[in-house]
Amino acid sequence: MAISLVLFICAGLALGWGNARFTRVSVDRIADSEAGGVGALALFSGARLVVLTAVSVALAFLVRPGGVGVLVGLAGFQAFALLWFARPMLRGRT
Repeated sequence: MAISLVLFICAGLALGWGNARFTRVSVDRIADSEAGGVGALALFSGARLVVLTAVSVALAFLVRPGGVGVLVGLAGFQAFALLWFARPMLRGRT
């Protein structure tokens, strides 16, 4: 059971990394296009987050109790990303 929990935590971290990567790609694509705008960014972000939420919640419910590790991995990735981007402010450089 401990091994499956660790694997699902790693899967959650991978989902978080993939979400961050897809966010960057979609923002670059919208910024390069002339027709893009706030509406296109909202549409892509909403669709990406719906898919991410559906996959993570489905894994958490279908593979109990280890599947909850996906949510733990996602939360861990978000905490790490928050600290990573807040690093300059924490050092006193704004």
